[in-house]
Amino acid sequence: MRQDVANALLVIDDQDPCRGGAHKGNDGNGFVLILSGLRERVKAVAVVMGNSIMAFMNRSALWIPTILTSLSLLFLGLPSAWTDAARLYLLGVVRVAADPLPSAQPDPDSRIEVLRDNNQVLAQRVARLQEENARLRAEMQNIREFRSRVPGEHWELLNATIPVLLARDSSRWNRTILIARGKDDGVEPDDPVVWGPRYIGRVNKVSDPRISQVRLVTDRGFRTPVVVASGRSGDAPPEPLTGILEGQGLDTCALQWIMQDTHIEVGWPVLTMEDPLSNTPPDLLIGRICEVTPQAGPFLRVRVRPVIHFSSLSQVHVCKKRTAAPLAPAPAPEPRPAPKASATGRKAR
Repeated sequence: MRQDVANALLVIDDQDPCRGGAHKGNDGNGFVLILSGLRERVKAVAVVMGNSIMAFMNRSALWIPTILTSLSLLFLGLPSAWTDAARLYLLGVVRVAADPLPSAQPDPDSRIEVLRDNNQVLAQRVARLQEENARLRAEMQNIREFRSRVPGEHWELLNATIPVLLARDSSRWNRTILIARGKDDGVEPDDPVVWGPRYIGRVNKVSDPRISQVRLVTDRGFRTPVVVASGRSGDAPPEPLTGILEGQGLDTCALQWIMQDTHIEVGWPVLTMEDPLSNTPPDLLIGRICEVTPQAGPFLRVRVRPVIHFSSLSQVHVCKKRTAAPLAPAPAPEPRPAPKASATGRKAR
């Protein structure tokens, strides 16, 4: 760039009318010729610098606006009679350089790819929100159904999730699950576990501050008193049919102590009975009668199929019975003031 400017100056020096004695005259045309030569020199320098800058633009597009703006400000400080042509030329170059170069503009294909990625992220976020909304709606519906089946404010429901990483008991006879609630949450052994108005089992072990083991109704060691309703509506019959539900380690439970002459049908619902020992809420649905078979002896062979597929559970509720607040002790009676003495020194009666 310096060499281009020097060459331009040499050419102008050769063509300068002031050289060769033109300025030796005493008339006023000498000063005009000097200004004309200086103007042509500045114009030529500006043209050469502009061409050099345009060539430099392809190599360093980031510094072009700064360099050209500085040069424009430099020429703005000179007399306008000398630099009009140079200023107009450089300002045009700055205007062109300030616009984004075609090579610096984003590729339309890359912009489409970015928009597609953003759309996919937003779609995943919407799907997660919809899933969470559905889960919360189901939980609220289950709580309402529980409240409608078990009236009163004696029970508190504690939401508990079933972590995927905590595997269920793979034993053939043991049917248990682990929930993400423990000692720190107030969970205790024998606390009932439900999902809405459906009875699942009870807490078996609480050996961790945040984890508890739940024994399902199908576990071989599970037993609870139940009542059989006389119809599919779940209403209690005039004469309740009671028995003991026992887990068999299978997909069904056994209903014990049902006499041979008892009228019982497949499809009748089996509900919980209020059990003060295990704090079990009444009228929660466990399952339905799926088999009634006569057998030797005084009792029928009755099987009950739970209404819940335990393998599909992702969360449950632990029932906590609210205890009445202890009564505050009665305030002590205020001491009676001592009788005042009379003026004669005797106590007043």
